[in-house]
Amino acid sequence: RPILGLLRSGSPSMFQRMITAIHTWAGSSILSRLQFLLEYSGWSAVHDRYWLAPGNELILSIILSTQPLQLCADSTTLIEIGDLKSQQSANRCLSTMQTNSLLANSEFASELVHFDPTPFVTALSRITLVDDELAEMTFLNAFPLAWAALDPVERSQLCSIASRLLPRDDLLKQTRCRPNTVVTLLSAFERSEQAVELRPELLSYLGRTYGVWHSASRLLERQIFSGTRHFTVASTLVVSTLLHALELLDIDC
Repeated sequence: RPILGLLRSGSPSMFQRMITAIHTWAGSSILSRLQFLLEYSGWSAVHDRYWLAPGNELILSIILSTQPLQLCADSTTLIEIGDLKSQQSANRCLSTMQTNSLLANSEFASELVHFDPTPFVTALSRITLVDDELAEMTFLNAFPLAWAALDPVERSQLCSIASRLLPRDDLLKQTRCRPNTVVTLLSAFERSEQAVELRPELLSYLGRTYGVWHSASRLLERQIFSGTRHFTVASTLVVSTLLHALELLDIDC
């Protein structure tokens, strides 16, 4: 496990060999790579570093040139455009400008599925290794997509793993750093369309320790209104604590 300390190496060749080894250990599926990212305790060897930067590659590199880009099958924001000209004749509400815009989007989507994303993704993943802020921004956009690709059983399994990761003592070394691993993970969880369920007590601890009350309260709020968890009296007290902390935080601001 301490071998991940080689990520500190100033040698580009040694660093690249370490990244290649991580890819091998993490497997080739989205589930196995997220498991490695959230469960592998070897990250403690670089506890004072923003280790989601190399972790970014585990998600980005799943995009292969042999697999064309596809629209998400269950997307509720995209519609099949079809024959726009016939639609326009049937529906006079579509203006010429709207039709031209939809046609342009349709042509772009058609070209996109033939685009080889590998060179772009490879370059992006390399840049994130040297720029923590870019790594954070990339992770916040990439994680929700990877999370959405999992089935409910896999997501439940990873929620249990995340619940064991987030209270780890070695992460406290990053408390005053920005970006840091815990803050980014909670923000990524918050952005995910499918709920990432964490224990209310854990969310309270994270909000208090890392100053992420807003993310913690939103995650807890989603769990309450989704009805997927059974909340006890103790859980209700946690909710009250979170809301009180938010009120004090807003007053201070």
